Parts: sequence; C-alpha cells; structure tokens
Amino acid sequence: MKIAIVYDSMYPWFKGGGGKRYWEVAKRLSKKGHEVYIYTMGWWGNENTLFKEGVYLHKICKPQELYTKTGKRSIKLSLYFACKVIPPLLKEDFDIIDCGGTSEFSWFSVKLVSLIKKKPLVINWYEVWGDYWYKYLGKFKGFIGKTIEKITTFFPTFIIANAENTKNDLIDLGVNKNKIQVVYDGVDIALIKSVKPSEKKFDLLFVGRLINDKHADIAIKSTGIVKKEFNEITCGIVGKGPEKNNLIKLSEKLNLNKNVEFLGVIESDEELISILKASKVFVFPSTREGVPIVLLEANACGIPVIGVRHKLTGVGEVIEDGLNGFIFDSINADLIAEKIILLLKDDRLRKKMSEEAIKFTQNFDWNSKTDEIEDIYLKQIKIN
Repeated sequence: MKIAIVYDSMYPWFKGGGGKRYWEVAKRLSKKGHEVYIYTMGWWGNENTLFKEGVYLHKICKPQELYTKTGKRSIKLSLYFACKVIPPLLKEDFDIIDCGGTSEFSWFSVKLVSLIKKKPLVINWYEVWGDYWYKYLGKFKGFIGKTIEKITTFFPTFIIANAENTKNDLIDLGVNKNKIQVVYDGVDIALIKSVKPSEKKFDLLFVGRLINDKHADIAIKSTGIVKKEFNEITCGIVGKGPEKNNLIKLSEKLNLNKNVEFLGVIESDEELISILKASKVFVFPSTREGVPIVLLEANACGIPVIGVRHKLTGVGEVIEDGLNGFIFDSINADLIAEKIILLLKDDRLRKKMSEEAIKFTQNFDWNSKTDEIEDIYLKQIKIN
C-alpha cells in the first residue's frame, strides 16, 4: 500500500497523543512493506522532506504555535494548514488517505483530494465535542464548530475511533455504526521492558498538557490532603501549558513547595518511562480525552492509575476499578486522596494492582494495533 497520513502536529517533535499514535503505527507499517508518507508541519528543520525510520515526512509549512495564549487551538493556523496541504497531496497517487481528528478544516481538504483522486478516506476520530463547542469557543463560534463537526461525519469512507465512547457519540450524530471501528491507542511493551526506573522517585505523578480540562490542580490538591498523613509526599507534574503559573501559585498557597515538582516536558520516551516506573500512583483526572496513551503507558509500567469517568472521555473503558486502578464518576480531590493514601499504605495491594496493570496492557501493544489499522486500510482499498 501507498499511504498518505495528514496530521499537523507530529511526534516526536510535538508531544501529543494523536501524533504519537500516527508515528508508532506509521513506522510499523513501513516495516511491514508499505510506503507511508506523512504530511505535516516541518518540525524537523529546513528540509522539505525527511526520511525517518522508513517513513517519508513532507513539510507543508514552517512549524507554528498550535495554540493561542488561552490554550485554545489556533483557527487561523488550522485554516492555513488545510489550504497548504492540498497541492502536495494532488501531486501524488496514494491507495488511501488518513487524516487525524484535531483539525476539522483539514478534513475538507482531504475530502476534496479523495474525491478528485477517487481514493478512500479514513479519519482517525479522537473526540466528539457536541455542546462542548459552546464552552470552548462561545455561542457563535461554538455553533459553527458544532455544525462543522456534524458535517464532517459524512466525509470519510471509514472512521477509526480510539474509544467506544467516541464511537457511540458518532453514532448519535448519525454515522452508520458499520462505518466505525474502535482501535485503541497502544504502548511499546518491548521498550518499556528495556527501561530501568529513574533514580528520581515520586509518590504521585501527573502527565499532560497544563490546561483546565486536564485538571492537574486536582492532583496538587490531592497531594495537599495526603500530606496530612504523609508529610514527605512527593508529586511530579509533567507537561506545559497556559495553566502552569496558576498551578505553581496553587502549590505555594497549599504550602507544597517542597512536595510538588514541575518537570516541564520530558523529551524522550525512555526518560518518561523511567520516571513512570519510579512512581507509585498515576493521577489523571482529565475530563476531555479519548483514551490517553500515557494512562496505558503508566499501567504498562506497573503503576495503578486514578481517573475520572466523563462523557467526553474514554478513560472509564481502560480502568477496571480496583483492578488496574480506581475510577470516579466525578472530580473530587478528597476521594482521590483517599485512594492514594490506601495505595501508599498498603504495599501488598499496590503490588497486586501493579501486576494486574501490566497484565491488562498486554493486549495494547502497538504491533497488534498496527495490524488492526492495516486490516482496515486493506479492506477499504478493496471496497473502493
């Protein structure tokens, strides 16, 4: 197969779940003998084309800031990228086109190309926002966002959803259930097994963009509550974002300067895995996700995870309460702290949950996820 992937924020240069998913799958598809071309921003430098680990990466434009100062996606940049990607796609002949779900504007572009070239279009859909658009963009822009989301559900030949929650939301929007297949994110089990724990250890760890919906503040507030029983409690916050200064102020207000450490962005997979392996509990109270890769990685490292079940997340699909972690129906720092204390006090329970967490993620290896996506591509090409 000759495969075109369109995604503006590519891993490993940009740290995000969508880009990482594409990168892990693309390099494995290449090893299986397929030609994979990724159209993205030129994160790697001046070269228009980069050949990396068997994958061709094409620069659509210079890398630019994806988010505004408020932490929202730049509409202007999304439109610019969507326009710029059309000419290079038209120059090539592909068997199938795959576009990731972070910029609906790009879906208009790839739909146009797929119609002209008469090739199947697959969309990897990570979240359905629905009425959340109003909260994100306000009444007028939110209505436009919600309308575009609805319209674009008619574009793809087939949709790959990364969670059952997303699939069900798409069905509610009118998508035929036979046009959707869930393929969860994965983990690199071989890499995780090869990495040793970091010498720097944390009782609690949070990893994610520092924005309101990720709720890193709950991890900090929970640390403050746990400190009443464990004075030397340590909490690591990995990531960057517009809420960082507010989170630092919160930790100072709660007198947690010596307990909470802001680690910024961890550049290498190996370093992040080593820190995960050296942590005891992974706290992830996000209320807007598909199924986050880092949650699966934490489990694969043997760390029990604590998350929140929410209509905009698929987190509840990968946490079995009391087995590989704990899941709550609402955000509550006191309840989360209660489970953290339980895990810190009971070494036997933590060890048992650690073993179950590792066992749970064995079915999430990137190799098997790549096989699932390859099968979808081949079927769509055959149907086309």
